[in-house]
Amino acid sequence: MNPNSASRPSSINTSTPSISTTSPSISQHSNTALVQANPSSTSSPLAGLRRRNSRASVQSNESDSAEISCTSILSPLQSCLPYLKPKLTPEQLCDKVVNYAAESAELGLDNRALNKKEHSALSGKMCWDAVKYCALKARIITENQYESMSGKTDLVTSSDTRIHNAGELRNMPPGRTLGFFDSDTTWHVMLTTTEGKAAGNKNDYVGIGNPVGWEELDLDKLKWNGDGHVLAPVGRNLQSGEPEYKPLVLTYRPISDIGRAPN
Repeated sequence: MNPNSASRPSSINTSTPSISTTSPSISQHSNTALVQANPSSTSSPLAGLRRRNSRASVQSNESDSAEISCTSILSPLQSCLPYLKPKLTPEQLCDKVVNYAAESAELGLDNRALNKKEHSALSGKMCWDAVKYCALKARIITENQYESMSGKTDLVTSSDTRIHNAGELRNMPPGRTLGFFDSDTTWHVMLTTTEGKAAGNKNDYVGIGNPVGWEELDLDKLKWNGDGHVLAPVGRNLQSGEPEYKPLVLTYRPISDIGRAPN
């Protein structure tokens, strides 16, 4: 074999590759920068700036999307979950009950309650259950709480704050549950409204108002004895014909404290 002919390539391409001298436009550089991870050294200096702006824009969009997503989740939650709503103060709760109680007792020109439906509902209940119903309608207690609570014992007790005379009663703030007691037995329950008045049903039990019917009455009409008791009429003496009265202890507590354990 001829050593000069061994392992020689059949042909060698010695032609120089053509190089384009046309400069790419700025927009071409920008598109290249967005697609290529490592742009060529011939890229325009603007490409790096646009690449950084593009990344910042993507991050900003992701942040905005996350914020919108959180807002869309929280908005319905805030509207339906009670603990996300601002809580009312005890006095605001009392005011809500007072507004309902007074509006339901208000009389029109024809001497009928303006809110007939609510007036009828309240007039058909025992005095303590009518006041408890006011708390339900003002939404400071739920339906389940209304059913489980006792209007006779959970609104006010004989061990709550004592009222000793008409002057103390006249200065009582609105939204206080008034309890009239014969020893520890609940005799009557009312709710203070405004200007020395109170709303209740079957108020003739304490000598004011009517036998039946939700009404707002002036508490100055109550009778007191010198020992700090309200005098409730219980009939007449069979021999003398004079009216007889039962002395009752009068106590109060805010209706916002409904269901509180006795002191």
